Amino acid sequence: MAAADHILLPIRTDRLSVEKFVFLASLARAYEAAAEIYSITVVDKRRLADLESTRTRDLFAKINTRLAHYVKLSRHLALPLRIRHAIALNEVDQLLHHLARHDFQLMVIGGQRLSRFPRLLGEQPIERLFRHTPVNTIALYPRDQR
Repeated sequence: MAAADHILLPIRTDRLSVEKFVFLASLARAYEAAAEIYSITVVDKRRLADLESTRTRDLFAKINTRLAHYVKLSRHLALPLRIRHAIALNEVDQLLHHLARHDFQLMVIGGQRLSRFPRLLGEQPIERLFRHTPVNTIALYPRDQR
């Protein structure tokens, strides 16, 4: 695999497991790369129309608060970490748009389903993402802690 300068970890809203973060941090340290957590909040059309800038800022602030311990941990690891947010009707479309507009070489995704409506279009969102993504992608399936 070629060198990776920027690694992306997309999450749904504030759902980030320790396993995913540790894996992201390990890759970023190994490649001496910057990491980005991309928080995508999926909403329906009506809720999207109802969101005004104040409510959106409050939502993003709440997500940042919930992810603050990962930011602190990244500072202790000397890991350059950025958190970005998006509100979208479709998380796969939003993620593909983000990848097209930014220079990432690697993406780590959770292997669980990527949408609340996985069969609506006849294909799994993860399959669509793997088929259309412009960067190397690793799907992480954390083991159960039984």
